[in-house]
Amino acid sequence: MCSGVVRLITGVGEFDLKEGVNSGSEKSPPPNFTQPDPNLEETPFLLLDVRDADEYNLCHIISAENFPISLLSRSCNYESKSMLAYKNQPGKVIILYDEDERVAPKAATTLVERGYDNLFLLSGGLKVAGKLYSVGLVTGTIPASILPSNKGQPVVPPSKQLFTREDVFALLDQSESSYDTKSTIASRMSSRGAPSTARTSSSVLSTSTQVLHRKPFR
Repeated sequence: MCSGVVRLITGVGEFDLKEGVNSGSEKSPPPNFTQPDPNLEETPFLLLDVRDADEYNLCHIISAENFPISLLSRSCNYESKSMLAYKNQPGKVIILYDEDERVAPKAATTLVERGYDNLFLLSGGLKVAGKLYSVGLVTGTIPASILPSNKGQPVVPPSKQLFTREDVFALLDQSESSYDTKSTIASRMSSRGAPSTARTSSSVLSTSTQVLHRKPFR
């Protein structure tokens, strides 16, 4: 999941999780980072948080805009300026997410029916994103109701509108760590005489931690 998002943040686009990881112990250097431009023409992705405004104001993915699913009850004037700017544009994608993929698929279905062809869903929503990538992806404090490990943590309101250099480096580190862990699990299972199971497990893990390696939502 995070790897594709990192590449979009840095303006590169989609990314194979295995790409850029050296065969040795040394990590490959991160790509050259360019501070995202708030100008719509310069940003390749639009993140839409389809939860209610109250939930969005507690925490959300950095740079995401709030687009409550209730707006889709309107037959017209439901689209924001940024949605219209990204709709079906070459090289642009719109990524929808919610808490745990219970609401976002409904919003995506409605938008596809209304002519959107470049929609993607964030696998697992905030629940998975916050668990796998605790640093650099979300601004604000994810409630314990979504992420139990945050129980007792002080509530910090959202404070970031754009990803910083430090955020990108943190995401890259966690992405590479995730890949290393998956490789180790697959290797251990294979050494126990279960190569088929190992391949399957590695494939499932890879699929569950990537967001933009799917076809657009249909």
